Amino acid sequence: MALDTAGTVPWTIKGELILNCNCTVFCPCVVSLGKHPPTEGYCQAWSGVRIDEGHYGDEELSGLKVGLMLEIPGLMARGNWKAAAFIDERASEAAYEGLVNIFSGKARGTTGLFGVLVSEFMGAERAPVIFETEGKARRLMVGKKIQGEIVPVEGHGGEDIVVTNTEYWMGPDITVATATKGRVRAFGRVWDFDGRIRCDVSICYSRSTFQDPIAFSDANLSKWRSQTGYVAYLANGPVFARSVKQKCVVLSSCEAELVALSAAACDVMWLRHFLTELGFPPRAATPIHCDNDAAKRVAENPISGKGLRHVDRRHFFVQDVVAIKAITVPRVDSKNNLADALTKIIDNSVYFNFGASMLRSWTMAC
Repeated sequence: MALDTAGTVPWTIKGELILNCNCTVFCPCVVSLGKHPPTEGYCQAWSGVRIDEGHYGDEELSGLKVGLMLEIPGLMARGNWKAAAFIDERASEAAYEGLVNIFSGKARGTTGLFGVLVSEFMGAERAPVIFETEGKARRLMVGKKIQGEIVPVEGHGGEDIVVTNTEYWMGPDITVATATKGRVRAFGRVWDFDGRIRCDVSICYSRSTFQDPIAFSDANLSKWRSQTGYVAYLANGPVFARSVKQKCVVLSSCEAELVALSAAACDVMWLRHFLTELGFPPRAATPIHCDNDAAKRVAENPISGKGLRHVDRRHFFVQDVVAIKAITVPRVDSKNNLADALTKIIDNSVYFNFGASMLRSWTMAC
């Protein structure tokens, strides 16, 4: 039970709330109580409320539905939210006013937090709000303004995954779900995030087993300036990639590959130092896979040879880090070099293979 701003109108609501946002994993704001930022840096969300039992003073609210949209610019706990409400068109005038007060935070109580966090309540309006349950699916339809559907994510034994005993202000038990539809067209917003709130469309970093970093390097020789490309992976996911024109004109493919290898080695060494600072020092030398035999030999041999005497010394940096056994340069076939797509125009099949490699674990044996 709660009281409104004047402390004279008691209210209570019991029912079910569903929510879908643009995050690519299960809502970090919920589990961290607003201390962790949304995965995209900002949050766009729609929500639906089905009121099974409730009242605002003497006015009955049971059976009514409410649609909400929220826009949060960063950390949830820092406020500056924007919000809007869509009230069931069947609501009486008193019920409508009560629900607006409740979901704008004016009625205090549990939802009084809205009054603290929402800097702009964009408005409320009557609308045909439909909150349906079909099997395990939950569906919210507010005309053409909000169209959403979520289904629970199954865990072991086919049971729904439920996060229990949380301190989330809306309720302690939260069922993890993914959206099969999530679209908002209201108040100047056009949002589409079907399939969100689940880590099935994002780059995933596994926490189950920590793995040392690996990298791939490649270059595409040009009569002007060649192209450097490299990518590094950590814990089954890419952590950085680069595709850039080389700043010098080279005379052979070996030179081009050597320039790319040294550039990749610089970033890989930074990654190794960073991991060490975090308390996860690499357990072995980091491999930078290369598909050019001549460049591999130069990287592993401190004697550059007369054919490379004109090359700037800084492009031999890879020799130094190989010598101290911080990096190795294993051979990889061109078709399996994940940096190949960063150096040249490629056909669709190679492109999609590269894209898939950026979204799944790398399990190739070189």
